[in-house]
Amino acid sequence: MDVLWLLKRRLQFVRRFYGRAVSPFEVVKGAIERHEEPYPIIDAEDGEPEYQTEWQEADESINVLGFSCLAMVQNSLEAFLYGAVSQGSAHLLQLEKWEEHFNHIKEKGRLRKFQLLFRDLLDADWEKSGAQLEIIHQAILTRNDFIHGAALYTNAVYQGKPHSRLFPLPFFGSEVDIGVALASFEEDGEYIYDNIRLEVSGEKLDAVIREVETLAEYVASIQGGSLNL
Repeated sequence: MDVLWLLKRRLQFVRRFYGRAVSPFEVVKGAIERHEEPYPIIDAEDGEPEYQTEWQEADESINVLGFSCLAMVQNSLEAFLYGAVSQGSAHLLQLEKWEEHFNHIKEKGRLRKFQLLFRDLLDADWEKSGAQLEIIHQAILTRNDFIHGAALYTNAVYQGKPHSRLFPLPFFGSEVDIGVALASFEEDGEYIYDNIRLEVSGEKLDAVIREVETLAEYVASIQGGSLNL
């Protein structure tokens, strides 16, 4: 079974799905900003920007879409790594008891455990893969914040404490909040602002997918391609 091909096919689906699904929300935002029908210029009695609720809902919808796609990228990578070692265990003695070794690795996070598994059993250093592992790591932390950090009072997703301790200026941080964090650093010498809103744009989603593809290609090349991926 060509698990590398299956991974790439799945990631390409994510790209296409995002591109098609995001369009209606972008159309709404654009129509509001250009005062096109059905969003003509009106005199708002309460002083709020025109169609603020509609614009914000479309913007939040784009973000939720990005988070959902990011979650699919994360579980696709995990499924690929599981398939790679499972397939390799059929003909590589060093992987014969990989699950036992995996379960004994005392590290948090399955990605990190797979990284150490490949190092310990196959002498494979992911740092040499050419992939920016930090971006992949942040993608997983961001996905975790989306899944586990929900608050009923907002549709926004904010960086959790474990995430902010590791990455005070997150890859997926909103430009506005990153600016506030940088200002706090200039004033106090440390990043005291840790309530950063996370956003998954199409560009950043694609950046993560490229890094995942690079890592997967390296995994497929390990030991001269002897994993038979």
